Amino acid sequence: MKALNIIIISCVCCLLTCCSVPQKPKLTPLQIEALQTREFQTTYETAFSSTISALQNMSYILESANKKTGLITARSLAATEKNTYCIPSTDSDNSAGLVGSLLGEKDDDDNESCSSNNTIRSTQASIMITKVNQATTKIRLSLTDAEYYYPPIDTDKQITQVVATPPYQNMFNNIRQIIFINNDLSS
Repeated sequence: MKALNIIIISCVCCLLTCCSVPQKPKLTPLQIEALQTREFQTTYETAFSSTISALQNMSYILESANKKTGLITARSLAATEKNTYCIPSTDSDNSAGLVGSLLGEKDDDDNESCSSNNTIRSTQASIMITKVNQATTKIRLSLTDAEYYYPPIDTDKQITQVVATPPYQNMFNNIRQIIFINNDLSS
C-alpha cells in the first residue's frame, strides 16, 4: 500500500512538472533597445520626413513632431469591440433558474441584468531620431499597446510595451522604403 502511494505521488509530481507552461523569457533592456533601434545611411532631414511619411502610410495619427529635438509621437487608429455582460436574476423564488443560468441553460422566464462597454485598442509610437554623422541617422522606435474601456470600469486603462519583433520590423521596413525613395529622388 505504501509503495502504491509513492508511485501515485511520483506520477502526480511528474505530470505537474511536465504540464507546466514554460515562461516566456523576458528581454533585457539592451535587447529591447536593439529591437527598437536602427541606423540608416541618410541625412537627418530625410530620416525625419521619411519617418513621418511611413507613420501616415500606416494610418497612424501624428500627435507631435519636433524636428529640432527629433521626437515624433503618433497613435494608430483605434479598434473598438463591444462587450456585453449579463448577470442572472437573484430572485429567491427562482433559485433553479439561477443555477440553470450559471450552468449555461437559458430559460425564457429568467430575468437578467445586462450592461455593456466598449474596449478601445490602439498602438502608440514614440520615435527619437538622432544624427550619428553627416550621412548616418539613428532611429529609435518605442511601441506601446493601449487598451481603454468606455464607459470606464475599475481598470480604466492598460498600457503594455510591445516587445514582439514583427511590429518593429514592419515599421522599420516602411521607413527604409521611404528613405530609399527620398534618397533616390534627391540624387
